[in-house]
Amino acid sequence: MGPEANGSGSTALGSKADAEGALSVAIGANSKSMVSAIALGPAALANGENSLAIMRQAYAIGVYSISVGTAASVAGEAAIGIGKSVLTTGKRAIAIGATMDSTANSNNYNANENMQATKEDSIALGTKARATSVKGIAIGSEASVTQEGGVALGEGAVAETALGQNGYYRSH
Repeated sequence: MGPEANGSGSTALGSKADAEGALSVAIGANSKSMVSAIALGPAALANGENSLAIMRQAYAIGVYSISVGTAASVAGEAAIGIGKSVLTTGKRAIAIGATMDSTANSNNYNANENMQATKEDSIALGTKARATSVKGIAIGSEASVTQEGGVALGEGAVAETALGQNGYYRSH
């Protein structure tokens, strides 16, 4: 089955590529884009209006979202996810890094081990960094923040204590 460019001013290129919405672009086998969205790569999906998905199985679901990386998933409005298997669901959230998979099949996806920025205005930078609180910032390999407005800085850093309380220090 060939490409389908159904939207006004849309472009589709690749086996089963589907440019559904007006001014949309779908390039790559099984890629799909909606209104004013761009999907580049095999099975890439740009479903949010004015969204961009680049690489194999990259998903840009949120309006104005950007997803770059194999199996990167961005659902938050105006959110950004860059790297392999990143997950960005919060509004205006940013996740940059990658999930490292040490198994024989490097395409495995484990939601409990991926890079995440899941709440509004959260930021996660680094391999397996996780910002799962509103306005939380996690920077560093395996850094994690669960407290609203918390900051976890450095490898393995954890910010889970309420404001005004003593934080947590991980000794090596």
